[in-house]
Amino acid sequence: MLQFLFINMFAVVLLILPLFVPMRETGILDTRFGLILADVTVAIPFAVRMLTSYIGTIPKSLDEAAMIDGCSRLAALRRVVLP
Repeated sequence: MLQFLFINMFAVVLLILPLFVPMRETGILDTRFGLILADVTVAIPFAVRMLTSYIGTIPKSLDEAAMIDGCSRLAALRRVVLP
């Protein structure tokens, strides 16, 4: 979690050069894969931070009640937390 927060602290401009050089060397600079890789580098840390703060606000009692009713952790997440 700290790594995602650390990456998100920097401005996007500071991430451009470290992304540009390897993309140019591997030949994916003007491709869709390069664009997806550049977007994911910025979007994933933000999404992880937002989802972590959201899931942290959900009471533990909802998760525990779902597990008492027979749900696994994944089923409790899918059936109780996400809706």
